[in-house]
Amino acid sequence: MAPFTSDIYTAMPMKYAGDEYFVSLISRERGSHPLFSGILEIPSLDRVVAGRDNTRVTIGDLNLELSMGEYDTIDVTTQEMMLITSNKPISIMQYSKGTRIDGKGDPSMSRVVPNEQFVSEAFFPVYRFQSNMSTINTTYLEITTDCEYVNSVSLSRSGEDIQHIIGNDTLEEVTQAVLIVTDSPEKLTHMDVANIAIIIKNITDVKPSNPKITSILTTIVKNFADIDQTDLYEIESSTGAISVILTAFEDHLKVVALNDENVTSKYSPNVYVQISDVVPADLEVGLNLSMRQINFTHASSDPDQQFPLEIDIPQSVFDNLEEPTKENEVRVALTMFRTSSLYASSNHKEINENRHGLNRSVNSLIAGLTIGGKKLTNLEDDIVFSFKPIRAGYQNPTCAFWDIALPDWSTSGSRHITSSGDRSSGLKYNTSEPIVCSCDHLTNFAVLMT
Repeated sequence: MAPFTSDIYTAMPMKYAGDEYFVSLISRERGSHPLFSGILEIPSLDRVVAGRDNTRVTIGDLNLELSMGEYDTIDVTTQEMMLITSNKPISIMQYSKGTRIDGKGDPSMSRVVPNEQFVSEAFFPVYRFQSNMSTINTTYLEITTDCEYVNSVSLSRSGEDIQHIIGNDTLEEVTQAVLIVTDSPEKLTHMDVANIAIIIKNITDVKPSNPKITSILTTIVKNFADIDQTDLYEIESSTGAISVILTAFEDHLKVVALNDENVTSKYSPNVYVQISDVVPADLEVGLNLSMRQINFTHASSDPDQQFPLEIDIPQSVFDNLEEPTKENEVRVALTMFRTSSLYASSNHKEINENRHGLNRSVNSLIAGLTIGGKKLTNLEDDIVFSFKPIRAGYQNPTCAFWDIALPDWSTSGSRHITSSGDRSSGLKYNTSEPIVCSCDHLTNFAVLMT
């Protein structure tokens, strides 16, 4: 209980009073986004309230004598930290003066925490508020520390400690919060993306099976795919965050619950996911995944939104699965990206910069495949992929996979084959001609063209 005795003071229990305080100017962010704004130092008034008779308060060279319930007001104008001590418990409330007085900020009040009540860990809620009058979607946090003993402060929302607040009861809420943050990806710094990647990994580490989480994560990945590829290349080079996000997303697809037909599809612009559980009897002659019209937007009839893809998985691939998996349904997870922005290649960047007029790039869907929750390698028989170019007028197709260890495109174990005879070098493809590739392992595949 914290009773309000007026509009300018809150009556606090005596147990929250103390006899030693650090006080400084109120620091407030300015700008619409805390990551892109400066610090506004606001002069303030500090009201010192005595909780006992014969209370002596020392503020630098100033000495006060207060009886119980009496208070004195101090005008704080210096940026230096100020120490306030007393022989008996006191409470200190800090007020910003407001725009009418000094032209800086709105009037506000906060309680100064006594030094003896400093803690090493604290939990606090963060809310988004919206009404017809205003919207509040940013929470500001001011932290005071004793620098002699503390040299770093971490926020669990932005680091690996987020794990201890992520559970089955908070998963959807936390994932929704990440979605809100990534709705404006252009405002995110490299470190923001790195921190979000950690949170996404911690979400998927809980192994959530709720399909709602899958839908939200699909949209989050799509939001990152909307970032300019040059920026994504720099983010990946400096933090490795994009690889973390993609790996966590793939890991989640291994555990998501499916519908009664043992299949589910999730789609958003640029990202499409199809997951199915296949019974062993259907694998005796291998498995064909034939998607004549992959719609990245719901019920789209626009041919530009439809991309055919066909994958032939030989029966021998399933022999690589462990025996317990073979006795049950086999999870087949397919992810498709219409954009290559999340797979920014340093090799392509260097080639295109050094050779004027050349544009070496991905010109197909990027198809990622896992079987039985595994990225299988050294397969006895190759998996065959049939793509069609996204853009016409390109040539010299090369079948490749994304090697996350580099991270970059690699042709190791991949071959370019054709379904309509060999084409001479330099002949340009249109968007209706299939390009057939084979590979001896499972990963993310695509066709590179010039």
